[in-house]
Amino acid sequence: MSFSTDPRFPVSTEDDTAARRILLLFAASLIVVGLGGLLAVTITHWPGKSTPTVVAKDAGTLSSGLGPQPGDVVAGYLSSRSTALAAATGNRTAVVSLPDYASEVQARGAVGQAKVVGLLAAVPGGLPAVVTGSMTDWVNGQVADKRSDRDEMKSLVPTVDDPQFKAFYQDEIARLNKLLDGVTPDGPLVFGVVVEAPSSALQVLGGSGQVRLVDVAPPGVVAPGTAIRGLRPEETAKANDPPTRPS
Repeated sequence: MSFSTDPRFPVSTEDDTAARRILLLFAASLIVVGLGGLLAVTITHWPGKSTPTVVAKDAGTLSSGLGPQPGDVVAGYLSSRSTALAAATGNRTAVVSLPDYASEVQARGAVGQAKVVGLLAAVPGGLPAVVTGSMTDWVNGQVADKRSDRDEMKSLVPTVDDPQFKAFYQDEIARLNKLLDGVTPDGPLVFGVVVEAPSSALQVLGGSGQVRLVDVAPPGVVAPGTAIRGLRPEETAKANDPPTRPS
């Protein structure tokens, strides 16, 4: 961004500082948009009951849900949920977290005969989402959003004189280019599967050594609008740390 040197439009030191601060905030806002923001996702309608819709809500306003809360110690959470799984009876909804990112086919295969009602997925550099419809449609939406962010940054680079800001934009453009080149619907994007199954089947799955965690919900129907969370492979110390999948 160029700052005016025309004597008809003098810019004070305070104005210059304010303008730079605005540019920094704008750059930061683009990164939030590019990453999807710090969000928790909810399934507002379960598949088979009506059209699936995924709604994002501010994670700070959510006090409950299925899965770990941001900041939960992972080791303690795994232990407590293992105890809950062992005591579960009847049919339950559960979030099955995988040890590594997998394709949709691999993820569905990992849960055996359990009914799949949603997939937990994240693109590199992105935040987790619940996918209840087509993985292809979801990936296309992610790619379109990132492409828009990249193109907006590319249009800003020629207007920026400050070397620090220019380098910042160029680094982000390179990161988004890498992401756009590597994301495909059949790639390793899924880190969890939301399922419905008898507790006995979930207990077998949890003890199979093929999954990281089977996180059972309390008895009864999981209401539409419940926040759904899983543990991504990179979350090893605390839940939601880091908040995004590494690039």
